[in-house]
Amino acid sequence: MKLQKHLKNGTIDIVMSGILLNTKTIESYDVSVPYMEQTVAFIVPDYLRNKFNSLDELMNNKDLSVAVTENYYKDKLKALLPQAKGTTIPSPRQFFKSGYKNSEALLYMAEAGSAWTLIYPSFSVAIPYPKIIKIPMVYPLPIDDPKWKQFVDTWILLNKNNGTINTVFNHWIKGEGANIKEKRWSIIKDVFHWTD
Repeated sequence: MKLQKHLKNGTIDIVMSGILLNTKTIESYDVSVPYMEQTVAFIVPDYLRNKFNSLDELMNNKDLSVAVTENYYKDKLKALLPQAKGTTIPSPRQFFKSGYKNSEALLYMAEAGSAWTLIYPSFSVAIPYPKIIKIPMVYPLPIDDPKWKQFVDTWILLNKNNGTINTVFNHWIKGEGANIKEKRWSIIKDVFHWTD
């Protein structure tokens, strides 16, 4: 794996971000403490959102085709919906541009999927109830550098506790504050002060 090689030879000191914690992750390199959790969800065209909110309804669908971007999601799909067909695609963008013609949904993280739906607003995030799966997110680190790991872990702890991680996540992933618009400049208002 390229990531493991670069961490081992010192080319990179940390990988950011979007790395899910699982047993394969900790076999390949050291990891930071989790900086947040993300929720397994389906990204779907708006008109399919209600269908994918119910795990019970999906269990009864024998012809379900779901796109995934990596084997980790393929494994989660098999655990959630054993009868569903998983199609691997290289990037979420392919699903948004044309992949949904071959697959009804993309299995992905709800939080990261929300960012994609800002770019492609005709899509929605659907979290399948009642089974909600949360997965910790970590930063991969070199195995042989305990002081660096301690520094990164401490930085995460401090920034989680002071709210920085939530603030940055809410802005860049959830898009909070993205719709704030300043009033347009106007000669009538700003120069002559004829209106408020």
